[in-house]
Amino acid sequence: MKEKGSKYSEYGELLRDSIKVIEEAKDSLKGAISFLGGGKNGIAFGAYKLAAIKEKKLKELDDMIEKLRDLANQIEKEAEEAEEKTKTKNESKS
Repeated sequence: MKEKGSKYSEYGELLRDSIKVIEEAKDSLKGAISFLGGGKNGIAFGAYKLAAIKEKKLKELDDMIEKLRDLANQIEKEAEEAEEKTKTKNESKS
């Protein structure tokens, strides 16, 4: 039972990390967008900030998306295995 608890703890940690990366990207975009309305210098600085976001945050987002896909596939596989075990167990009782 302890193994399952730690596995689900890892799932929760991955989801929390994903949320953090998404929130950071959102905040970075909000900051960059706020500069875009600030005249010629603001537009240049906003464009600079957007370029910086592109390099760092998009990579982090891509990594998190991949991890979430892997997690979803793993959960789906485990659910199918559990369903099959339950089905086999019920059939053997009959």
